[in-house]
Amino acid sequence: MSCNRSGNGREIIAYINDPSNGIFQEKERTGLQVQVQYIPTDLQVLSEYAGRPGRKALDSSRKQYDSYAYFKLVLTDAQVKPRETDAAHLDFGLMDDFYLQLNNGNVIPCTFYQRIPTGDKHRYEFMVVFEKETDGGGPVRQDFRFVYADKVFGMDSIAFNFRHKDLQNIPQL
Repeated sequence: MSCNRSGNGREIIAYINDPSNGIFQEKERTGLQVQVQYIPTDLQVLSEYAGRPGRKALDSSRKQYDSYAYFKLVLTDAQVKPRETDAAHLDFGLMDDFYLQLNNGNVIPCTFYQRIPTGDKHRYEFMVVFEKETDGGGPVRQDFRFVYADKVFGMDSIAFNFRHKDLQNIPQL
């Protein structure tokens, strides 16, 4: 992904946290608040280092993370606590519930997800990862939709539209 803007970690975080930039999105369905945020490669790289890495380390880490598209998904439901069987689905069964629908019609299934402990019984956070297509036509190179096909909270599938131009504007280190 090419970007004309350079920035530091704070600028990247401020940019992706601003809903007007299209990187952080939220919707509410049947009392469930769903938030999705694209996590750019450079933010993944920064999570490895206490400060800004040197050029060689930066380039090496970018190569490591650039094969995947990372998203943070947050589900908040103040009224409903999932049944024990549904809670297990949140930990081990969501792999088929996430996918990316590309503008060219291709679908990319979830490669990996991990539940992030929150300490709040009504808030569920996940890191959701998709492998980018190797033909250059994958996510972040075109418009796409992040889709969550809920099987726990009783809502229909929910989709979040991401635009290529919004991702291109994310500042880079």
